[in-house]
Amino acid sequence: MADLYSNRNEVLGDSTNLLQESLYGEFSDYGVDGDAAQAAEMSKKVEGSYRERVKIMTAEKAVEVENSFLFAPVSKDAAYIEINEYFDYGHTCSLSGIAEYKKIGGFVLQEDEDDALGMCQLTVQADRGAIKISPIGSCSKYCGARGHLGFEHYSLSSRKKISADELAKASHAYEYYRNYFDLK
Repeated sequence: MADLYSNRNEVLGDSTNLLQESLYGEFSDYGVDGDAAQAAEMSKKVEGSYRERVKIMTAEKAVEVENSFLFAPVSKDAAYIEINEYFDYGHTCSLSGIAEYKKIGGFVLQEDEDDALGMCQLTVQADRGAIKISPIGSCSKYCGARGHLGFEHYSLSSRKKISADELAKASHAYEYYRNYFDLK
């Protein structure tokens, strides 16, 4: 009996690790590299800057702010993405990094390691004339208390060419991630 129970974890695996592998790992389409031709096609369709004016509440009054999403290819199957969302009472969500094209048919930004707050994985897909941004895991750690990353959509028709000002603003992070990606 001791032998049967001693190798139980070897046979069944740790359920936490199994769940993470199913969400983030090599056994999931999120971990499998996608087709390079499809990546290039989607990059061409999505590359640009997207802005959406929204009203939020402050302690005194309603104000209009601008949510934004930036998609800048850094290679044939990877892109620098940056998302900034605003919510009531000044809470925000901000996240940027390199997203790689995966078998699921979208670009996936996933953290290298899980931390105490959990792993975040953000998927960017183009579908039915819109960019759909979907979080899995603990992406709320990039947000204020009343902010959340949850299924944002930006219309492809609102796409603008990335301006020199936007690249300059994002240049530090963009160059950091581009250099990091090239070295990997």
